[in-house]
Amino acid sequence: MDAVLDHEELHRLNRLCAALNEDDNYQKAFTVFLENLKELVPFQKGDVYVYRNEDGHINFEEFIIVDWVDEHLDRYLNEYADIDDALPIVSMKQPVMFRSSDVFISDERTKTKYYNELLLPAGMQYSIEGNLYVGDDGYVAGIGIHRSDEFGDFTEKELEIMKLARPHLANVARRFIDSRTEIDAYSAGVTALYDMEQFGICIFDKQFRIEESNLNSGGVIRQENVGELIRSLVTICKSLNAKVQKQGISETAEGNKVHSRVNIGHDSYYAEIIYKKYQGNYKFIATIYDGNFIFDRFVADIRGRFELTERESDVLKCTLKGMNNTEIGRELFISVPTVKKHLTSIYQKLGIKGKHQLLNVIIE
Repeated sequence: MDAVLDHEELHRLNRLCAALNEDDNYQKAFTVFLENLKELVPFQKGDVYVYRNEDGHINFEEFIIVDWVDEHLDRYLNEYADIDDALPIVSMKQPVMFRSSDVFISDERTKTKYYNELLLPAGMQYSIEGNLYVGDDGYVAGIGIHRSDEFGDFTEKELEIMKLARPHLANVARRFIDSRTEIDAYSAGVTALYDMEQFGICIFDKQFRIEESNLNSGGVIRQENVGELIRSLVTICKSLNAKVQKQGISETAEGNKVHSRVNIGHDSYYAEIIYKKYQGNYKFIATIYDGNFIFDRFVADIRGRFELTERESDVLKCTLKGMNNTEIGRELFISVPTVKKHLTSIYQKLGIKGKHQLLNVIIE
């Protein structure tokens, strides 16, 4: 087939490449490029990735995907990346973009473990692969698009399209990696929280596996709640991951963050989870606060500021939990008139007229 592109194909390719440089959200830019590329070069799976080769082990720091299924992606990242026969070529210093069928001898490749256990089941018998960045800093960025036997090999024209797109992709990849190597002060802040008993910290990788945690240290989280709390955190991480996959990484921290309340029996926890670069890789960093601890601190603060008695403090705590006077009486084993007496004293000391103004005192 003729490898020369016609006017319409060149126009569509130019639009794709122009769009790449218009979005500073690099993950989103690559995802949109791959999605729209299918109109020019049909494929069944696509990926842009960044990795470092550390002591013979391929450590992926980004893996931006289109149309991969979780099973195949997990198997590739956890079992087969180190024997990916295309990566040694991708890691070469000179610019490369190639069809797998032009590089590998079919009869030999189809006998390999990598081909039979990953490529064949995943429908990735044919591919176009290339490098986008190979730096002295150890980072390698590459791109791959893949097809099965059902769709057949990529054509010379399709390879030519990828070669023409490569310089534009390489410019974005270089900026992407430059942004990754900036100093991340967030890491120091997270590390400092480990020594504070008021916070629970749990860090998950992209497969939602725990990498670091202080939840079992006997601090703020009751030990009998740890297992259920972790399961709840994983669910929240997956929800955040779906948001990031759909919308891309936000330029603001708040856009990559979720808040949730987790109730376990009579205990209440507040979780804040952010998708953030931590020690070189993107992770899900969960900070967990014991709701009862925060609540008790609020009450203790008010008691100290306004010189409440111990019993007034107990009544205030019940009031803030939403109990009515009868419920407070039962809880504290006092009569309703006594509850009203304590509330009157509390309101006088706080300088307010009723329960509806308590929130203002807490905020102040």
